[in-house]
Amino acid sequence: MKGSITFRFSEQPDDHNIRISREGELDSTELEAIAASVTEFIRLINLTAAGQIQPTLADPTGIQQFHEHWSN
Repeated sequence: MKGSITFRFSEQPDDHNIRISREGELDSTELEAIAASVTEFIRLINLTAAGQIQPTLADPTGIQQFHEHWSN
């Protein structure tokens, strides 16, 4: 990797805009990994918004439920 990329997500629940800043160069493999991470993050937001994932004390971010939902 010869560069970096930064994603900034809004703190507003209804704002799904992602601000991207890049420095240097990234190869296609790195960009694919970044795109997959962002896609999974957006899926987590959508599943939470739909009520399919609800934060609990044991899983405050809902990520464990997300993994269980994703593996099904």
